[in-house]
Amino acid sequence: MTDAKIMIVEDNVSDAAHLEKCLKNLGYTVCATVSCGHQAIEKAADTHPDLALVNLCLEGKITGSEVADQIGSRFGVPVLYLTDEAEGDLLQQAQATNAFGYVLRPFEERQLHLNILTVLSMHERESRHKETEVRLKQTINKLEDVTHLMEAVFNSMNEGVAAVDENGVLMFYNSSAERIAGEHPEPIETNICKWAERYGIFTPDGELFDSMDDNPLIIALKGETTDEVEAFVRNEFKPEGVHIRVSSRPLLRETGVLKGAILVFRDITTEKKVTAELDKTMGELRYQSELMETSFKSISDGIVVADAEGKFLYANPGAEHIVGLDITDGILNEWVEKYGIYYPDRGTPMKTEDLPLIRAINHGESTDEQDLFIRNRNRPDGVFIRMSGWPLLDNTGGIRGGVIIFRDVTRRVLAEEALERAFAQGRMEIVDTILHNIGNAINSVTTGIETVRRNLANDRAGHRLSALAEAIKAHRNDWIDYIENDPQGQKVMPFIIALAENFARQNEEQMKTVSRVRDRANRIADIIRTQKALDSSNNMDRKDINLQDALSSPFRVLRESLNKRGIHTRIDCKNAPQEIRIQESQFHQMLINLVKNSIEAIDDLAVAQKLDETPCIGIKASIRDGFFHLQVIDNGIGIKNKDTRMIFSPGYTTKESGTGLGLHSAANFVIASGGKIQALSEGIGKGMTMRVMLPLSSVTTSDG
Repeated sequence: MTDAKIMIVEDNVSDAAHLEKCLKNLGYTVCATVSCGHQAIEKAADTHPDLALVNLCLEGKITGSEVADQIGSRFGVPVLYLTDEAEGDLLQQAQATNAFGYVLRPFEERQLHLNILTVLSMHERESRHKETEVRLKQTINKLEDVTHLMEAVFNSMNEGVAAVDENGVLMFYNSSAERIAGEHPEPIETNICKWAERYGIFTPDGELFDSMDDNPLIIALKGETTDEVEAFVRNEFKPEGVHIRVSSRPLLRETGVLKGAILVFRDITTEKKVTAELDKTMGELRYQSELMETSFKSISDGIVVADAEGKFLYANPGAEHIVGLDITDGILNEWVEKYGIYYPDRGTPMKTEDLPLIRAINHGESTDEQDLFIRNRNRPDGVFIRMSGWPLLDNTGGIRGGVIIFRDVTRRVLAEEALERAFAQGRMEIVDTILHNIGNAINSVTTGIETVRRNLANDRAGHRLSALAEAIKAHRNDWIDYIENDPQGQKVMPFIIALAENFARQNEEQMKTVSRVRDRANRIADIIRTQKALDSSNNMDRKDINLQDALSSPFRVLRESLNKRGIHTRIDCKNAPQEIRIQESQFHQMLINLVKNSIEAIDDLAVAQKLDETPCIGIKASIRDGFFHLQVIDNGIGIKNKDTRMIFSPGYTTKESGTGLGLHSAANFVIASGGKIQALSEGIGKGMTMRVMLPLSSVTTSDG
């Protein structure tokens, strides 16, 4: 975001002028330069800056920390403090303002640039996080409404419901179950194999008891499910017997351990055939309704559905966000110009007949993963998208419309272009690392999206829903009588009730898929963000760098990951020089790789549920025995002694999504500098120390 607007709040004229010059050299826009807190608040209201650089030691009625607090709370402007080493008390006061960062004077332009990029990135993530919290609260409210509805429905439903524990002992038996199958039977304590005999359950012909393999209860207690199994009940309370249809589900704890089973059954003595067809439609409609209710609105991919004339029937929020415009009805031939659709070369407008949605509607063709480029007034820089399309068919096989699914692949395309440039510059190892990391993460995203796409493509419930709708429409003039007195109409309410019952379960399954996609997408963004932070320092020449700042760099780059896990960090370089001369880019990349390895080690220990102390990562530097010593210390999972030599090998990793190139890349840099790298651990669960020793001939030191 080098085009960001920045406001300077500095009462020292020369410092303000120098700072303004630095910002302009870095490509930023200085929207205002003020010397007092009162002016700062007024200018923030007028100019709406993206960031404010505030002198922590600002003099006047309004102090620097008060300025930061007011423009942050009132206008949402992130603040980066300008501070001196001697401002300890003021720094302590500034903590209450939740500042995004500090720049210690004197500073270099590059240091200032990295701090600004970090603050802008953190503020953007914080803004997105707040938006996510709002959406999450809305979702929770909706789920609570659904839960209340389900409770009300359950209390008034006509189906019989019975729940048993893992031993087959009845725990619940509602009034409808008692009405259908007889009075509440006494529970049995043992021998669930005799459950059918005890309660009078027979095969549909009314002659033989259900076998163990056919009994829905036994099947559910084995962890499996049954749907719409017909049975016949005859006992002392129902001597004439009733035909029922039973569905069973295992009841599982959060850990996946079986804790019982639930049976849902209803009387189908009359109108069995009609009810059977209705129940079959109900099950498939449940799945389709849940998919449309939760998946479409929650996934970031765009989904658009149109009828045979090109009229849009549905467009999810993700589609409008990617395109940048509201997707509204219009003439087919105007789509290309209206939405700004181009071929991937970014300059040639796409022919209307080549659009995947048009091909699906006009010719019944399916399109898989076609690349397009979108550029319009709301997307002036353009967006690369990858689109697939399919025709929608009616019951006779005729085309009644089309559907397209597309996703924003701009970052991926730009990353690939950046990788190609890096390859031309000879940065093969960095390219391999980024490519493996992004590739693994994208594979997971693609798998999740493909799951949703396949579920949509295999839709069959829509046809049955249409048939049900036609049946209901035929009775719209006698609706009340139909649902109260007509045997078929009396099944409509159970249909709706059962649909609501399954909403929560389907939502949980779909949200798991969407969460996996979201986590992998965040992983891709983290990889790209890390590389972008380092791209500004890609000079391979040796240069003088501040050691304290260099050791702090990986913690700044990985701050989000560290904060998310509550990891404490520390730096100890009191026995080391203030500056060293080294290949800065490779030195920083090595540090980042070592810190990321420590973060993953702490994650592994947390998964193993053995993280009994505050997670911590420390970096220690010193000079002794003719070597520059650097240690990255964590209290993570550690490693077996026999594995310490292997972890620096290319491709070695214990992570399913890892590439094994991070530590290998770090080792390559150390060895190329004539140094040594060691992994020291006392064993699993006892932490790890990565020790790097570089000869002083490759690290020129200075005490400043």
